[in-house]
Amino acid sequence: MQEENEIENLDSIKPQNLGRNVEPLGVGLPPEVQSHEQKKEDLADILHKDEPLPHLRTYHGDIAEFIKSKDQSLADIALKQNEKKREEKEQEIIQQKKVEEGGSEKTKSFSELPQNFLIYIISLVLIFGAGATAWYLFSFKKSQDPVKIVEEKTIIGAKKIVTLDFSGATREGLKETFNSLRASADYLKGVTAIIISNSDTKTAIAAGDLVNGLKFNMSSALRRTLGDEFMLGLYGDGVARSFFLILKVKDYGIAFRDMLEWENDLVKDFEPMLKKDFTSTSTTYIFKDLIVKNKDTRAALSAKGDTRLIYTFLNKETVLLTESETTLKALLDAFVAGNAIR
Repeated sequence: MQEENEIENLDSIKPQNLGRNVEPLGVGLPPEVQSHEQKKEDLADILHKDEPLPHLRTYHGDIAEFIKSKDQSLADIALKQNEKKREEKEQEIIQQKKVEEGGSEKTKSFSELPQNFLIYIISLVLIFGAGATAWYLFSFKKSQDPVKIVEEKTIIGAKKIVTLDFSGATREGLKETFNSLRASADYLKGVTAIIISNSDTKTAIAAGDLVNGLKFNMSSALRRTLGDEFMLGLYGDGVARSFFLILKVKDYGIAFRDMLEWENDLVKDFEPMLKKDFTSTSTTYIFKDLIVKNKDTRAALSAKGDTRLIYTFLNKETVLLTESETTLKALLDAFVAGNAIR
């Protein structure tokens, strides 16, 4: 009975009184652990309270707080950063210019002044050199004989070529030139061409200019049918040297007809270029037909049969005039050989 009463007494002890009863004894109960559902209810209570929620601290929040406290905007910050970079770049450029200017100033005294001085000296040397060269060329040209050797293309291949200024292409001038060439051992053998050049254009004159300059008694029709190209020269066979002239014509019929007409004055027109005539001044030369190397020719013959002038058509475009049959044969062979090579 007693035991049952004790159990009943224990059952009558309330939980809230249990702690108070045991605390005086120095023994506490373990804290009550909240369940997951209770934690959720507590969090809901907190969120529904009127108190402001605590702010989370983030990088964007810090920036916003800084902008708010400093009363600045993101654009202002970007502008200031660009301005700072620009100032730093300008400072670098200024420093670099100072360095370059310092280097150039050091070299000025060693480079610019000597260069200017050398330019003046070189200019003076060039001026004096040009003057001396012009004086030398003028003196050299003046002292030289008008006949000089050059390279030119000719109708017949020439062993030697000499040029004569057009001012010397007069009857007397050509007479002196041919006499000089005949007297020189340099032109004893082979073909020597005489190129008459225009002193202004430095080119060979045309056949028409030669005819006009020498005042040939040529018909106007023959003059008009002449081509520009011609060849004047001397042929030497090792013993004698003979004058020759080659003309180009455009119309064979007119040229053949008017060459016959020109025979009345041919010997007289070419007299300055022909060898000296030791026969009597009263000697008369008459043109007659001759066959030379199967070519029809016309020759001015004396009563004794001496040839003063002879001419033939090498082809329908080319007329050859010379003063001996020997020269005509040699030039005919040279002309044929030259055209065969071409």
